[in-house]
Amino acid sequence: MAISLLIENLTKSVGDRMLFADVTFSVEEGDKIGIIAKNGTGKTTLLRCIAGIEAADSGTVTLRSGVRVGMLEQVTAFPPGLTVAQAAAPDPGAEEGTAEATVRLLTQMGVSDMSAAVDTLSGGQRKRIALARLMASEPDILILDEPTNHLDIATIEWLEGQLARSRCTLLMVTHDRYFLDRVCRTIIELDFEQAFIYKGNYDNYLRRRAERINAMTQEQAKIRNTLRREQEWMNRQPQARAGKAQYRIDAFHDLKRRSQVNLTERNVALNVNSTYIGSKIFEAEHIAKAFGEKKILNDFNYIFARGEKVGIVGPNGAGKSTTIRILLGLIAPTGGRAFVLGKDIGKEKEAILKETGYVPAEASFYKGMKVREILKLSADLRKTDCNAEAQQLCRRLQLDPERKVDDLSYGNKKKVAIVCALQHRPKLLILDEPTSGLDPLMQKEFFDILRERNKEGTTILLSSHVLSEIQDNCSRAAIIRDGTIIACGSVDELSGTNVKRVRIQGTADLRSLQGVRDQKETKEGASFLYGGSTKCLLETLAAGHIKDVTITEPGLEEVFRHYYEETGGSL
Repeated sequence: MAISLLIENLTKSVGDRMLFADVTFSVEEGDKIGIIAKNGTGKTTLLRCIAGIEAADSGTVTLRSGVRVGMLEQVTAFPPGLTVAQAAAPDPGAEEGTAEATVRLLTQMGVSDMSAAVDTLSGGQRKRIALARLMASEPDILILDEPTNHLDIATIEWLEGQLARSRCTLLMVTHDRYFLDRVCRTIIELDFEQAFIYKGNYDNYLRRRAERINAMTQEQAKIRNTLRREQEWMNRQPQARAGKAQYRIDAFHDLKRRSQVNLTERNVALNVNSTYIGSKIFEAEHIAKAFGEKKILNDFNYIFARGEKVGIVGPNGAGKSTTIRILLGLIAPTGGRAFVLGKDIGKEKEAILKETGYVPAEASFYKGMKVREILKLSADLRKTDCNAEAQQLCRRLQLDPERKVDDLSYGNKKKVAIVCALQHRPKLLILDEPTSGLDPLMQKEFFDILRERNKEGTTILLSSHVLSEIQDNCSRAAIIRDGTIIACGSVDELSGTNVKRVRIQGTADLRSLQGVRDQKETKEGASFLYGGSTKCLLETLAAGHIKDVTITEPGLEEVFRHYYEETGGSL
């Protein structure tokens, strides 16, 4: 393949901060390359330098003769007052048929009203206009900066197919792991101000990157061993070093600089809260909600990725239900913005609800109606025939559709709410205390259904006071206090906090040991959470009369208590 683009020794800094230095790589015709890095390391700047929008400090960007470059910027902006037709119009001098191609692409992405005012459109709709306009111009090299931001799932999947089938050369920055895996065949990572190139998809990149970091870790260990010897030489009296070569002093300072690289912080954060990434089902940016002077949510930021099972943990009044109601567009935030399934919660509530299933903590229904009538009403509101799916769910949950809802127990009413939420097979399930009132057998069946749906791609958001439900059924958890996420990560990561559960058989004086919490006396000895120095713990236990000791990872409930006590919360 011929080389379409050559980047040589490209260097860019902002103020006194170096973004990248001497970056060199080539792009062959037909390459599909994903560029990833930690936030703030210059991904967008690199793309803008390649596209000629921004100047580098030094280095060259060379295009093969006749190659045309087109770029989609991360923020889609149009002049005010334009219609869709005006915003999508091709540049003067564009090839014949470009305008028709733009309209065709817009139609495929669900934008059909060419007279609509762009100012009234959601971020996802504006992104579609920019994409259609760019793709219709058929550049030889397509540069995309976060192309899936604000797009709904259907449009993302359409774009995946278009790019995967296209013969165009592609350079792309995205936080969407699925997009990287399905579209890109090369990954370039910006790290240590350099570009590291990995052939293959994102999974292959993770393996190869781990090998690189491991090799760098071993090299750093050698550097530190050498540094210790040279430090001894540097610590001698100046006269003892008199006449020694200056190069050795210079080499010492270079070793010291290289030894200070922190390899433990090099993981690429492909979304704001997680190294796991996917199409954004929900994105909140600085959401705030207050009722009068009472703040419920305060600068709430989070992203739910497609296919995740996320648990929300927090006591009453922490903001869980308010978050859910904002997600559904049932209440408006007093600040910030949010998108669900790529749609603006303030402008596209009806479209969001059509693809969302919701089980409220307290389900209530119209009086006098039978279960099947309630289920049909819910399906009709979404303009969907759900009869077959409703029957199957009723059988599995042992719910009689011919009974009147007024005659049902609390648990059976909860089953009605569950079937209403599941029967139209939504892309997003929001569950607020869904198992309250269900017997253990029904709880098991319910979570079996959730696992099946999740395997099919459904994203699940579960709010529960039963922390074992979160631990057993969610891949991730977010702990909320006073409307702010104070901890977030995979359940394993949260359970892997430095706090441990210690159980001892025997006696030991723990009064002077710092970091002891939740101490309980047992028949054999004692049990407590410990977050202090391991050395101090062992010394304290060695001074006592200990027959046996076990140290284990805490459960999610203990983690929850740890975070609340650590941040001053009240349970």
